[in-house]
This record gives sequence, structure tokens and C-alpha cells, in this order.
Amino acid sequence: MKKYGEEAVPLFEKLVTDAAETGRADNAHQVVAAVKGLVQLEKERARGVLQRLASSDKAAFSLSREALKGLVELAPENEKVGILASNLRERRDAEAQRWLVDDLMTLGRAEAVPHLKALRPEVSDEKTLRTIDRAISLLQDPSVCTLYQETFREPTRRWGCVYRCAGTVRSRERVADDACPKSIANQEQ
Repeated sequence: MKKYGEEAVPLFEKLVTDAAETGRADNAHQVVAAVKGLVQLEKERARGVLQRLASSDKAAFSLSREALKGLVELAPENEKVGILASNLRERRDAEAQRWLVDDLMTLGRAEAVPHLKALRPEVSDEKTLRTIDRAISLLQDPSVCTLYQETFREPTRRWGCVYRCAGTVRSRERVADDACPKSIANQEQ
């Protein structure tokens, strides 16, 4: 992309389209690079190509997920949660659902909570249910990280505090002289 810029777009589009249509993954690293190139060039026409790969039932989920992440990155702010939530509703594979819930957590937006609550009754996998419940808990107030683990460190006579957060930074650690606070501000918000 650095060498050819705009001239590389047809090659990127062909790689992504072929992956969506054939499901072949022997060039997965090239497809991922093509997705990233299309996103970086921010071409409006890239959305259609990325959408084909994101919704492909032939392509590996890892490639579909890369395309979906690209779509989210190109989307206006008010559409990002909807794009992920729509894809989450369509997926029936438990592992894919967990990855998509994780992507919603990374966005760190409270507007994802109703989508997760609506999906919950349709999910039977226990691990996925726990992932959804954790996401709902953290996304209800993304400006706060909640205490996950606290450990008293005898040599220092201080507490080690580990917090879980919504957003791109999912875990924070602190040291406290007294017991750990139950929550701290999420510095990303």
C-alpha cells in the first residue's frame, strides 16, 4: 500500500472478494492486509466489499471478523454498535458470539446493553452467557472499572487491586494502602 497507494485498491478488493466467495484461507494474511489497506484508504466503495466478507458463510470467521472490524472502523459513530449487534444476532456459533461480545466490550458503549440483553434468552452456551453477563455489567457504566481481584501483599503490607473495564484497555491494576476500592474511574472515558 505504501508503494502503490490508490493503485492497490483493485488488488485489495479482489483478495477480499475472492475470500468471501470461495472461503479459501491459504492467503489469509494477504486478505487481512487487504482489509486493513481498504480501511486505511477509507474508500466508500470498500464498505460493500467488506460487507460481503463480513457476512460470508464460506469464509473463516477470523476473516469475516477482520472485515467486520473494518466496517465498524469506517462507520459513523452512531452506527458502530448496530453493526456489531446485527452480526452478533446472525451468528449461532458460540465462539463467534463470544468474540463479537468482546468486540462490543472494546467499543465500550452503554448502548450495546439492550442488544446484549435481547440476545441473552437465545443463548444456551454457558460460557457465552457468562461473557454476555460480564459485558452487560461493565457496559452499563463504561466510565467505571469494577474490582475483579484483590490480594494482600504481606511483604509490602499493601493491597494489589485488579479491575475489569469496558473499552480498549480491559484491565487496570492499582496498589492500595487499605482495601481496594470497589470501583475506579475508567480513564478512557
